[in-house]
Amino acid sequence: MLFLLLLQDIEDQKDRDRLTEFYLNYSALLKNKALDILGRCGWAGRGDLAEDLVQDAMVRLIKRMETIKKLSQPQLVAYGVKTVQSCALDYCRREAVRSRTAFAAEVLEEAPEDPVWREYSDDGEEQLFLRLGQVLAALPQRDRDILIYKYFLEYDDKRIAALLGVKADSVRMALTRARQRVKAFWSLKTVGKEGS
Repeated sequence: MLFLLLLQDIEDQKDRDRLTEFYLNYSALLKNKALDILGRCGWAGRGDLAEDLVQDAMVRLIKRMETIKKLSQPQLVAYGVKTVQSCALDYCRREAVRSRTAFAAEVLEEAPEDPVWREYSDDGEEQLFLRLGQVLAALPQRDRDILIYKYFLEYDDKRIAALLGVKADSVRMALTRARQRVKAFWSLKTVGKEGS
């Protein structure tokens, strides 16, 4: 367990003890949170994967020890849950990127009439996906998230709204704007990082 090895690198015994106690008392809660998110992403029942994500979360907590020191116990629990949630969502995003074919067809559904699309799609499927990866990387984080939730994870608008903290009515407009940004970036010869 990488977490236990890194725990030994914490110089202050009090900090080491606090994180050890946190892990012993709350690892089941963290694992349940990871299982919940994995289940929503299509990996239900993957206890081994959930445990790995808990370990990843604990490693992140160790790396943020200066922040951890300032937190009360209830704040630490909330912070730990958010950290494992972030690890699980990151995993889901990475896996979703691997199954990118459905995304290209749906997000750029009107693009075949666009001459810019033809210019790049003539290069073959591999070039098409490399280009799509550049475009996605250039988008703001919120746009990437909403597109992944909709097209890779196939979440409905209500679930997307809950994840983004917006009203369900706002999701359609946010998707429209995200698709418009994809098309705008697609038309550029080179795509740079816009920033999140």
